[in-house]
Amino acid sequence: MKLINTLTLKFKLYILLALIIFSFLLISAIGYFNMYKMKTNLDNLYFGSFIPVGELSQLQSVYNKDITLAFYQLKSSQISPAVAAAKIDLSRQKITHIWKAYQSHFKRDYELSYLEYAHGQLMYSTAYLKRLSKAISSLDEKNIPKLSSVSLLTRINSINEVIDTILKYEQDIAKYERKMLIITYEETLYKLLAIIIFVIASTIIIVIPIFNSIQNNERSIIHASRKLEFANKKLETASITDALTELFNRRYFNLVYTRELTRCIREKKPLCFMMLDIDFFKGYNDTYGHLKGDAALKKVADTMKKTLKRPGDYLFRLGGEEFGILISNITEDKAYHMAEKLRQNIQSLEIEHKENKASDYLTTSIGLISLFPDQSSEADYIIQQADENLYKAKDSGRNRVISSTIDKELTPLNNISA
Repeated sequence: MKLINTLTLKFKLYILLALIIFSFLLISAIGYFNMYKMKTNLDNLYFGSFIPVGELSQLQSVYNKDITLAFYQLKSSQISPAVAAAKIDLSRQKITHIWKAYQSHFKRDYELSYLEYAHGQLMYSTAYLKRLSKAISSLDEKNIPKLSSVSLLTRINSINEVIDTILKYEQDIAKYERKMLIITYEETLYKLLAIIIFVIASTIIIVIPIFNSIQNNERSIIHASRKLEFANKKLETASITDALTELFNRRYFNLVYTRELTRCIREKKPLCFMMLDIDFFKGYNDTYGHLKGDAALKKVADTMKKTLKRPGDYLFRLGGEEFGILISNITEDKAYHMAEKLRQNIQSLEIEHKENKASDYLTTSIGLISLFPDQSSEADYIIQQADENLYKAKDSGRNRVISSTIDKELTPLNNISA
């Protein structure tokens, strides 16, 4: 186990691959040799037994059916002597042809002596059939009924005994070959089963430590990856987030603003942008101190988050006491009511602000611009219009919302003020 743990991941995989390849090669080799042996048994069973048995059966059929039938048809005057003689000659030729085919098969040494005897008997019978054919062809119709079948049947029975002996031997050989085939088949199954069990056991023994080692490495990699991912997320969040308020910073605003403007142009959706400024915030810092000022900024940011909860609402701290809100797919009226609600929620915090000339509490002024942007819309001009509305809100007494729309020619159409 310790040795495996010290190996590299690449080398462990090579070991596993080599084991699998070796196992398959071993199984393939055993399967090939045993299947070849089974093929030999099948060949012996088919060509060494089935075909010879069929040929011997054909021989008996020629003797017992073809020749006997032709003889009795002649005796009963169903066919003429010439036809009967021709049939017997054809049967004799068939016997010679089948016997030659049977002799051409592989024969063992101990089979040859009896086959020589059988060959002599067969040749003797064919010679007899040749003489019989000539005798029949020379008969006249008066002498046909006098033909005796005793001699022919004696010859046929004698040949049948010889062929039966060979048939029994061939059948015994076929049974033996079948038995050997079954034995080879079972041996092959047992060997393959044993090899498979061996391979599975060896694989388990070798692979489990390898997999454990790989899993440990993987866990280490995953752990390191998660730590890196977490660090990257923290770094990414820090790079786009204002540390004090935890709102998006100016850097992220520049990225999102361009992206959302382009998306609204492409999807032909409305876009609203608010600029929000805390009224007389310099005076607040001077009166209550910067720590109180930071706390006030955090409360304003929290109120913005609670008021604007839609996934498409982007909240930014643009700098100092100035905030930005980017909202897509919203009408001017809804955006105005949202801005007014935000202004009221901030005022309802009732943060004391003695230097605020608009209220006894901390308040905000908001400039809102709404439009349906197209390719002619200029990003800087939209921000400029929101900024102008913010200054209008300040000039008109602060603690209010000034809203306007921009048509395709970027011209303000109307103003709404608190």
